Amino acid sequence: MAKYLISSLILLVIIVCVTTLNTDEDEAWAWFQEYSDAASIVENRRAKINWAYITNITDYNQQRELEYSEIRKEFTKQVAQNASTFDFNNFQNSTLKREFKRLANKGTAALSDIKFTRINKLAIGLESTYGKAKLCKTGKTELSLEPELTQMLASGRNHDDLLWIWKNWRDATGKVMREDYLEFVELQNEAARLNGYTDTGEYWRDGYSIEGYDFRADLEKLYDQLRPFYKELHTYVKSKLKAYYGADKFPDSGHIPAHLLGDMWALIWVNVEDLVLPYESSKPVNATPAIQKLTIREVFNITDEFFTSLGLETVTQEFWDNSMLEKPKDGRDVICHADALDFSDGKDFRIKQCTRLNMEDFVTVHHEMGHIQYYLQYKDLLYSFRAGANPGFHEAVGDVLALSVSTPKHLKEVGLIDSYEENYGG
Repeated sequence: MAKYLISSLILLVIIVCVTTLNTDEDEAWAWFQEYSDAASIVENRRAKINWAYITNITDYNQQRELEYSEIRKEFTKQVAQNASTFDFNNFQNSTLKREFKRLANKGTAALSDIKFTRINKLAIGLESTYGKAKLCKTGKTELSLEPELTQMLASGRNHDDLLWIWKNWRDATGKVMREDYLEFVELQNEAARLNGYTDTGEYWRDGYSIEGYDFRADLEKLYDQLRPFYKELHTYVKSKLKAYYGADKFPDSGHIPAHLLGDMWALIWVNVEDLVLPYESSKPVNATPAIQKLTIREVFNITDEFFTSLGLETVTQEFWDNSMLEKPKDGRDVICHADALDFSDGKDFRIKQCTRLNMEDFVTVHHEMGHIQYYLQYKDLLYSFRAGANPGFHEAVGDVLALSVSTPKHLKEVGLIDSYEENYGG
């Protein structure tokens, strides 16, 4: 660990160069470029240490995460201190003004040393608890979130079994994590206040702010536009599920019991499609049988070819060499939640996913590869500009791509279904 500390402190010396209030935007830009070079190195090391942990949850890897978080804290504090020596609020260059405002924010590094260490231990502990949680239903058989519990919720149709999965998973995770999570939220809010925000929510929303634009009001307007459609959809799905499971399984409040929607978070309802199709003549498009004849590498190859067919870039060799595209067979604990990672060096981009051979994960692969394509497109920019236009923009890009590849037309073009019919009901 010492080598990381020494190298990072050298970087701190590089950027500690501004000691008085400065209005010179040319000098600010020069410092900003030096910061970007240093940040790329610091974040590359962070990404490698984090990767080792999320693909192999051990006490040793957890300790390395904690140690490096202390180095990044010092780096962040020094960057904020130096950015604050510029009179950035009066910069004429709006981009420079925005970036310096962001860099002057210390994040959780604004906390005291004791509290900073505590919040990082809490964050890693929460992630570890969630990633390592398992259920035992029959004898000593252990059931992980991926793939066992996810598959059972997606395909199961026995109400009591689904309820058992839903409740016991939350007993094994949420109930265990509750007190630590409450403390984590309290510390996050304290850090936000130290950075000039009322709470973490305001801090998050600030990432969407543009001068003269009310993000919250716009979001409420969009929600009001969608609300009538969602209420109809909710009512319709509820009526179909009631018919299947029985009205006695549904509360008087009008809610749909979350464990009946085919997804651990009741977020994606596609797994109950067979129960809610509107017409007997409806034929859902299901590419899963064809996908199950492929290898996981072939699914990713098909996805990569989709992007190159649009004139975009193919993934780097480092992607194939370093990614975790399926759940390791050696039994080690990993964070299975699909994620795409940029290692901040312009060539190393990876996906971590416990991929299953089905239609749902086929779409997820395209979503995650959408992130990778975004990384490829901005890899040569300064570090601060290798990010989405706002905190949600990356996800929007990923979902646009996921929607486009789940259409019957595309599935037929790539040979995953033989034919399809346009069916408008009746």
